[in-house]
Amino acid sequence: MRKFYAQIFIVLGVFAYGMLGADFKVNAQTTITEWNFDNADLVPSVGTGTAVEVGGTTSTFAGGLGSAKGWNTTNYPVQGTGSGTAGAEFDVSTVGYQDITISWDQRHSGTSANRIRLQYTTNGTTWVDFVATATNATNINNTTTTTADFDAGRYIGNAKDTWFNRSANLASITAANNNASFKIRVVTEFESGSNYGPANPAAGSSYGAAGTLRFDNVKIMGNTFAAGAPTVTTTAISNITYNSATSGGNVTSDGGSTVTARGVCWSTSMNPTTADAHTTEAGTTGAYTSQMTGLSYNTLYYVRAYATNVHGISYGNEITFTTAIPPFPPVVDFSASSTTIVEGQTIDFTDLSTNVPTTWNWSLMGGTPYSSTVQNPQDIQYTVAGTYDVCLTATNAYGSNTLCKTGFITVVEPVNAQVVITEIMYNSPESGTDSLEYIEFYNNGTAAVNMEGYTTTGVDFTFPAMTINPGAYTVLAVNAAAMQRTFGVSALQWTSGALSNGGEAITLKDNFGFLIDSVMYDDVAPWDTLADGWGHSLTLCDPSLDNNVGENWTVATTFVAVNAANDSIWGNPGAGCPSIVLPVAAFTSNVTEIGINGSVAFQDQSTGGTITAWEWTFEGGTPATSTEQNPTIVYSTLGTYDVTLKVTNADGDNTVVKTDYINVVVNPGIGDVDGSKVVVSPNPSNGIFNIAYNGIATSLKVYSLSGSLLLQLKNTEINNRLDLSGFNKGMYILEIELSNGTKLNNRLIVK
Repeated sequence: MRKFYAQIFIVLGVFAYGMLGADFKVNAQTTITEWNFDNADLVPSVGTGTAVEVGGTTSTFAGGLGSAKGWNTTNYPVQGTGSGTAGAEFDVSTVGYQDITISWDQRHSGTSANRIRLQYTTNGTTWVDFVATATNATNINNTTTTTADFDAGRYIGNAKDTWFNRSANLASITAANNNASFKIRVVTEFESGSNYGPANPAAGSSYGAAGTLRFDNVKIMGNTFAAGAPTVTTTAISNITYNSATSGGNVTSDGGSTVTARGVCWSTSMNPTTADAHTTEAGTTGAYTSQMTGLSYNTLYYVRAYATNVHGISYGNEITFTTAIPPFPPVVDFSASSTTIVEGQTIDFTDLSTNVPTTWNWSLMGGTPYSSTVQNPQDIQYTVAGTYDVCLTATNAYGSNTLCKTGFITVVEPVNAQVVITEIMYNSPESGTDSLEYIEFYNNGTAAVNMEGYTTTGVDFTFPAMTINPGAYTVLAVNAAAMQRTFGVSALQWTSGALSNGGEAITLKDNFGFLIDSVMYDDVAPWDTLADGWGHSLTLCDPSLDNNVGENWTVATTFVAVNAANDSIWGNPGAGCPSIVLPVAAFTSNVTEIGINGSVAFQDQSTGGTITAWEWTFEGGTPATSTEQNPTIVYSTLGTYDVTLKVTNADGDNTVVKTDYINVVVNPGIGDVDGSKVVVSPNPSNGIFNIAYNGIATSLKVYSLSGSLLLQLKNTEINNRLDLSGFNKGMYILEIELSNGTKLNNRLIVK
């Protein structure tokens, strides 16, 4: 009979090897302990170990699988109770072995549970569910030789009075290696919800506590243990206070060499090591206790046991815990995102109080809002310059404390700094790295500007404590020494970065982060392209102009030097432009719409140096040209007309044309005449007109064709008869304004 079984097991073992892959070599491993129960007792047939019932089960011996006897267990929990607690336990030391695997044969009666769980412990007390899958276990129906499959890590028994050949590969459970405390147990579990399912799949079958599960050929196997680092587990945390806690570990294997150090290590980060805070405890193998002290309160910690031998260090499983709250009132402190701001800016406050406050009461003098009960008030705005106190009262279950910081917040009025970017050398004529890139800044205001803390973008720089006086320049360069050698100019040297040869934005911000000036220069028109590698800098000769308009910039015309490549260099760093100021023509007038024979007074508004000549051209005007600065022109013909002004100074000239600027109309100010809403009869007449319209009139006016007001009637003076018999023969304009603001008009002809 034994020989017959051996042949079957070899077949099953080869099948299991194929199912589990090369790492699960069932037949190649050494049997540590085996129970075949042929002697109708629980003494192992190979090796040493203990087999016991668990969870209230009882047992007898009955026929085995291909052998004399098997261990028959019964009296399992009644329906709805004891899931995962009842079955058989096998205690086997794995000292000297690793890559542990388990195999056993198990027979299900029809009313036995159809879900089986393998559990293991590496410390002798804490049981862990083994999650069985098709890659780390086998579950074969011995009758059909087909796989019975798995359910949520459990073995399925789906046939009555049938043996199943089962196995588990625990090679990945390193704590099972070389472990004197290793144990396994095979227990029943609910199929679903809180109900056991019967092994008999037939309809109408039910589970019964008297159902039997019979064991045979239970084998614990492994490979010979190779000496290495110890095996250790971590003990659960206990005695947690606000600054201490108790843990420990259990060295279940010394790895084949004497343990030289053991203890626990902890950190506020995952996977602590002995490089972090740790204890050192006496002893080698077995359990030990460690006290962790000096902990921060209300803090999450990660803990691992460790053990060391000549082969290395091993760590146990990681455990987390949070320290308690200290039994003391808060010690109050706080900070602010900034303590010096400009009017209108906001501040974020941060509570730094210790001992875990639960409520906060802030007094924020001068702020909006001026009080808060949140832990970290945000966006508190200060709108009036001055210095302000901040107070915080923090409270917990053990009391309250208050901290006031006098004059903590300083609010200053905004500084209207008129610092302007006036010159840029972004692509000097050099091969390789440019050494002559620079930016020029000019104080175009009337007050000195303290530049300390000002910053730039485009290139990175923070200004030191320094002042730019009104009308003064400062230069920021990529290479201060090169600026001195080439231009003879002292320059600040920026920290990092370079000016783009293709154009980019340069900004200057004050020490509060407010934008002072910005320029988005480019290397294409209207920006002068001679600055793009041809030796010229870009210059803004008039700092009052908009420096984001390319037309306001020109290239430097001051020759400086010729470099080693025979390229000429032009620039004015620190000195501004030469005194060449071209004029910019501009003008306005007192009116742009007039009647026939009306006059227009023009006012010159040109800028740029001293204007010495004005050349006006007036289409449709009399006179048609003028050299006066502010001429007056008469227009006698209906139409729209252009006006041109050319101005000249010592450095050049400039022309502006305003198209269709002057509009000569019949009725200036009245608009188009539309007689459709005012009926006049007779028209023409000898001066007496009958007027009809819809609405209530509040005003009636009669104008000449040149726009002069000749007659005005209001409210009750107005009726449906208009007498113009005293007017000269000719055409007139009638305008009636209604109570709703609508204006009606028509032409009147007196004959």
